[in-house]
Amino acid sequence: MKNKILPFVLLWLFVTMFSLSGFSQSTIQIGTGTSTGQRIPIEPAYDYTYAQVIYLQSEISTAGDITELKWYFHGSSLSNSNNWDIYIGHTTKTVFTSTSDWIDVSSLTQVWSGTFADPGESGWITFDITDFSYNNTDNLVIAVDENSADDNGFSDDFYCTSVTNYRALTEYGSANINPASPPSGSRKKYIANIILEFGNTACPAPTSQTVTNISQTSADLGWTENGTATTWDIEYGATSYTQGTGTIITGVTTNPYTLSSGLSVGTTYDWYVRANCGGSGVSTWTGPNTFSTTCNTVTAYPWTEDFENNGIFLPCWSQEYLSGTHDWIFHTGGYNNGNPSTAHGGTYNACFSPNSSGTKTNLVTPQFDLSGQSNPQLSFWHTQASWEGDQDELRIYYKTTEGGTWTLIPGAVFTSSITSWIQETFNLPSPSSTYYIAFEGLDGYGYGVCVDDVEVSVSSCPTPTGLFADNISQTSVNLNWTTGGATTWNIEWGATGFTQGAGTMISGTTSNPNSLSGLSAGVSYDFYVQDDCGGSQSLWTGPASFTTLCNAITSFLFSEDFENVGARPDCWTEEYNVGTHDWAFQDGGDTEPISAHGGSYNAIFMHQSTGSSTKLITPQFDFSNLTNPQVSFWYAQVEDVGDQDELRVYYKTSQGGAWTMIAEYTSNVSDWTQVTLNLPSPNATYFIAFEGTDGYGQGVCIDDVVVDGTISCLQPTDLFTNNITTTSADLNWTTGGATTWNIEWGAKDFTQGT
Repeated sequence: MKNKILPFVLLWLFVTMFSLSGFSQSTIQIGTGTSTGQRIPIEPAYDYTYAQVIYLQSEISTAGDITELKWYFHGSSLSNSNNWDIYIGHTTKTVFTSTSDWIDVSSLTQVWSGTFADPGESGWITFDITDFSYNNTDNLVIAVDENSADDNGFSDDFYCTSVTNYRALTEYGSANINPASPPSGSRKKYIANIILEFGNTACPAPTSQTVTNISQTSADLGWTENGTATTWDIEYGATSYTQGTGTIITGVTTNPYTLSSGLSVGTTYDWYVRANCGGSGVSTWTGPNTFSTTCNTVTAYPWTEDFENNGIFLPCWSQEYLSGTHDWIFHTGGYNNGNPSTAHGGTYNACFSPNSSGTKTNLVTPQFDLSGQSNPQLSFWHTQASWEGDQDELRIYYKTTEGGTWTLIPGAVFTSSITSWIQETFNLPSPSSTYYIAFEGLDGYGYGVCVDDVEVSVSSCPTPTGLFADNISQTSVNLNWTTGGATTWNIEWGATGFTQGAGTMISGTTSNPNSLSGLSAGVSYDFYVQDDCGGSQSLWTGPASFTTLCNAITSFLFSEDFENVGARPDCWTEEYNVGTHDWAFQDGGDTEPISAHGGSYNAIFMHQSTGSSTKLITPQFDFSNLTNPQVSFWYAQVEDVGDQDELRVYYKTSQGGAWTMIAEYTSNVSDWTQVTLNLPSPNATYFIAFEGTDGYGQGVCIDDVVVDGTISCLQPTDLFTNNITTTSADLNWTTGGATTWNIEWGAKDFTQGT
């Protein structure tokens, strides 16, 4: 008997102490009907369900923390319908006005998620939820998202009660429903029977957190008190901190409360609040609510940003989604840490990496005060490598007020492949006291737009911009730029990749463009330019790069087998006609032909974007002493289910001249086939181009190109047969110039000479 009495005594003592302490708990049941088949809170007979049910304040009439939810199940099994997400929220709605009148799930709080044990029999199913503070003013909406990819029987269901208005909205079927964008559903004049278990109703939690009057180091924190408390506790910390490890302020007696110590400029914080009801205890915590302190306007120059923030988004920078919701990230190099494989400096750079082609996002700097600055400039390092012809893009904008319109900085548009870090410099137009700069990344499914080491500077001697080279020959070039305002400049140049300070200096030049001579043929160079304003000099701009032409080929026979380990041969170039798709160098076609004609590599214009067209251009030839030059090559262009790539061959007789077509091939060529073409108009400056056009076939393949300028008796071309009968045929060709010919023939595939 002693063992049986003791538990009852302890229970009586606990209840008595709990009551004397002022704590109060409530159980609220809403609905007592026994109707089934209403498909709320779920429909177990279908794979997936999403449903919302409105419960009225007049039915609840209790403020405090809802700690448990219970629904009455009628059946034998929920083994295939027990993966639930549960959401709760306040609402002023009393009815669903249409089949698409869903309450936005973003306004609700997820209070439970997971899989529960199959009840196996009828009865109340209990969910111990994350406490939800009900204000006893609004109505309550409860949503259930059932995610099991299977179902139970129609006899397994939940008890519901009829009501006078459409207070339930449900959708169910074989496809999982996204609560963020549910399709039209079915309205029900029913509610699912439910029990709401309240915790300490004598001290309900606050709701409706607000943050106002945010400055660089302070903010006013506000909330709605749902009981009679006049004292509260606050906890805050850097965003995503673990509650319990933050800074706690107890005994707060003002609402709103000014938090004016412990905050840093441009930092994001989370905060919680709870009511302190004295003898009735304390409520549960409400939160987190998030706010960010404002940033100081940048006034000291030069200002720099190297993105070394351990991969975390930078304080005082922001993003603007223009198309889609793809974020800039901060890591090493380009996509998957490749192309480039490193940041320009340090470990991290900003990157708008591939996610969904066409997405576009602005990465926005902090605010600058450029008032009174006559020559502000932006410089940064940048790459955007293409990926099999797919190209990302970068544009730079500015605006002069926080709510103003973005304006493109003249010339700040980058739409082609940049495979290594290069510095860009731009003058900043219309300086103001509230100035912002935006890096707009456009996802074209390349290796990503990468930006690093951003600098905003001011100078009495502006930096030159727009560096480029033209009139390039084997040994000379013209260097061009747009002056920042000076009429005298300094230039430094050297082989590509040279360390600035170790190059060749040209000081005090007054020529723009500036001509360089004495260069080596077929060599790549970098150059930098600086404005010289007399008493001061600008920052250096560069590098810009150029490659001198190769020496013209004068010795024949010339051959190219493309055995260059997958790289384009020296002195060969490309010219984009449509798009920016490059020729590649590999073994065979996409799948056919299966191998190169000779060796392990051939050139290929492989499918990437239907209609794209690019010329692959030979080195320069000097045919001034030849009368009968010819080019021969092997080619294949295998169709793919009727899709056909095309090849055309051109020549031109000067560096800047127009291309003239020699031949075109527009049909299926399934095996390596040799072609020989006479080269018209021999000249001392002669180029040949192989133009591939993408028709989404297996690729245009060429190999073993030979240019022979020593033939006095040219090979005939364009062999074909006509007038075929059972015993005869006419053989035709285009003569190379002769009037007498030799013919050899035999059964198909005979060995020549037999």
